[in-house]
Amino acid sequence: MRIITNPQLLNSMHEVRPVRISVAYVGIDWRDYIEAEHLEEIIVSPTLGSNPLAIRQLVELLGWDNVHFLDALHAKFYIGETMAALGSFILSSNGISAQGLEELGVVSEDAEDILTLNSEFLRLKEAANVLYPTSQSKEARLTRLQTQRNRAIAEGILNDENTPPLIIDYTPTIDSDLHVIWHRDVDAEMNYERLIAGDPQLNEAMFDNVVEDWITVQENDDIAPDSWILLWKARLDGMPNLASNPRWLYVHQVISGAVLDAPYTKMIIQRNDRRKPTEPFDIKSSHFANALRTVLANNNFQAFRENGDDLWSVQNCYATHRLIDAVREAYQIDN
Repeated sequence: MRIITNPQLLNSMHEVRPVRISVAYVGIDWRDYIEAEHLEEIIVSPTLGSNPLAIRQLVELLGWDNVHFLDALHAKFYIGETMAALGSFILSSNGISAQGLEELGVVSEDAEDILTLNSEFLRLKEAANVLYPTSQSKEARLTRLQTQRNRAIAEGILNDENTPPLIIDYTPTIDSDLHVIWHRDVDAEMNYERLIAGDPQLNEAMFDNVVEDWITVQENDDIAPDSWILLWKARLDGMPNLASNPRWLYVHQVISGAVLDAPYTKMIIQRNDRRKPTEPFDIKSSHFANALRTVLANNNFQAFRENGDDLWSVQNCYATHRLIDAVREAYQIDN
């Protein structure tokens, strides 16, 4: 058994080649510190220290059967075939990189130590499977973690370590990662009584100072705070406006009855006095805008467009990830 500190941590991880990991938190850069092809199973804490996108990447690699959630987990150990490491270091740059926090641990090649750690892994795994016995229960917890993380970033409690990927590299963290909604320029009659009831800062004098962007939807459209909306501009016939680029709107607030113009009376608000997490993916290029317009013009996705006198609803756009997959394909062709 030997003691390891920051300068030796990364080399030690490559020596161990962990197949089983128990770690409180996992960061977005986890692949930089282990050889992912050797990993078979992991237990993590699905709490604010863990990056939800990192967990989704682990699920893509291992499947839900081999990713286990234990909220109270604080143990950190890495088990290989013939070596193991344990100590204070989490699976992220803060824990393992030479520039991270000051950490300390040990590496052991003792067969008895490895057997003991494997037994402990199985004990923790059993406890995790009692808390989250199904993939559905883990998906629900991951959804809650994503919402909590978004809110913590918006409130300045956490810094965001993500960078927006290209659409071709986008992996949805949760099923409700984003909505895709059309808009047009309209003059809306505000209901300031309802706005002020929702937030006193949204009075007529302050509204333009604190609101960066907003749209309206129907009252029964289920859009939760701390989620993302991909907005695209529509022509009067419902088709994409070729002269306008899409934009992101982050949902800081949702206020019912904020607009008097029925039926779209619920207001979705992005504030300019609050932070936003990193966008799900980059939409700045003309290639992306062209790909999005092409897909939205396809009748396979007409639910995303306004259709004559029929009332349009977010609830009808249940195929968002199928639409994003189609945009990804169109982007690759256009690019």
